[in-house]
Amino acid sequence: MSADAVVRNKLIPETLPDKFYDAEIRLEKVVSLAFCPDLEALSVDAEEMLGDYEGLLRETGIAAPAIQDDDDLDNLPELARILLDYGFNGYFVHCSRPIFERRGKHKHFSWGYYTSQWFYGDTLDQALERALVMAERPDEQSKGADVR
Repeated sequence: MSADAVVRNKLIPETLPDKFYDAEIRLEKVVSLAFCPDLEALSVDAEEMLGDYEGLLRETGIAAPAIQDDDDLDNLPELARILLDYGFNGYFVHCSRPIFERRGKHKHFSWGYYTSQWFYGDTLDQALERALVMAERPDEQSKGADVR
């Protein structure tokens, strides 16, 4: 019996790469604010993630840090500092999923139309496990997700 057959028969638990291989989801970006050398010079990916701060909190269920000044939401380096002060030292991952179209009994998809979403986890594995939930959702487009 091959190793693949053993994994597929669930004698050995599926690994995270196996789960991603079987899912219609792709990892786009990984951001960790804890590894940003200078919060005043954030990467484009970090700025994009922070720019969708409210959507990130809504979709991931992260408890929002108490932000006293709404201007801090527009000041991305300050927002990054607030998140780090509240313990968001883990990983933010940006994943995409194709939008499926039903044609009779079959479903089709193209990576030309997809939804994307940010997820957070204290570890990279935890963030990726949360992203896999996106792949298990029903075929209709996710509410509030970014459609490209």
